[in-house]
Amino acid sequence: METINHSAANRTSKEMKIIKYSTVFNFSFGLVGIFFAILTSSRSIMFDGLYSFVLSFFTLASARVVRLITKGQTVNYQFGYGAFEPMLIIIRSIFLFGMYVVLGYDAISALFSGGYPIGTYFALIYAVISTVACFLIWIMLRNAARRNTSPVLKAEAYGWFLDTILSAAVLLAFLFMLVLKHLGAHSYLPYIDPFITLSLVLFMLPSLLNMFLDNFRDLVSAAPSLEVQEELRTIMDGFQEKYGFVKFENYSEKRGRSLYLISHVYLDHEMPIKTLDRIRKEMVRAIKRWWFYSDIDILFTINPDWIRMSNVNSKIGVKKKRILLLKKPGGK
Repeated sequence: METINHSAANRTSKEMKIIKYSTVFNFSFGLVGIFFAILTSSRSIMFDGLYSFVLSFFTLASARVVRLITKGQTVNYQFGYGAFEPMLIIIRSIFLFGMYVVLGYDAISALFSGGYPIGTYFALIYAVISTVACFLIWIMLRNAARRNTSPVLKAEAYGWFLDTILSAAVLLAFLFMLVLKHLGAHSYLPYIDPFITLSLVLFMLPSLLNMFLDNFRDLVSAAPSLEVQEELRTIMDGFQEKYGFVKFENYSEKRGRSLYLISHVYLDHEMPIKTLDRIRKEMVRAIKRWWFYSDIDILFTINPDWIRMSNVNSKIGVKKKRILLLKKPGGK
């Protein structure tokens, strides 16, 4: 247990350091973007700058959430703070959606009212700097998220990935604007920036919706992905084969980085408690090696009647077909 706690502390320390860097980068890019947006009168650059600026404040909130999660169980939150992680990402998604709606509406209005001119050369300078910097930061955060198995860092990395695509798209559009300028097609120039802004909004909306739905599933305690469930099945299959269990039934949910598992293991003969505790410890270690942030309950039984009695629906006489996640076929 001491080793696990020490490992958790190391993970948290590294994660907090990365989050701090990400906050500084977001805030700095936000200010630079807003400055260039005012300088060039470009709403697409304003979109990019506001996106980074807003994310910097949510990154600060992410740091607080990470600290809460590593506290584990408390008197008020006896199952930990795992739900805070998807909740924060949902709030961020809603806030960004509101920002997209405002900027999208402004872009549509500009397109129908004749557009507006922007300072092309300064906009091009900003787009080059932004694209290169965002790409490098995305690579760094993506690797860190994979090493730490962190939804917060994953969300941060995905945000910088989108920012890289946004910056690259803006760069290409400004290059196209420069070409049109040299060709003398001045009548089209005022429409390009609002068109870029509207395109960015439409591009970002699907990914924002997917992030919202994924974290909403976590928040309402939905089952984890099929990939996670299959991996759990594989781990439990190994122990069933090793110790000759009759079958097992796993019930799992995921909230942010935290995985919650209850496993009912069916025996065909009695075994000493010390033996079962040793097996349970071995199983818990195997699961935690695979998914570090996990809370695990493994229950051994010969007579499964108590399992049906423990279902809340049995108290009111309602027969409900239960969905047994990762149920091992066969057995009694």
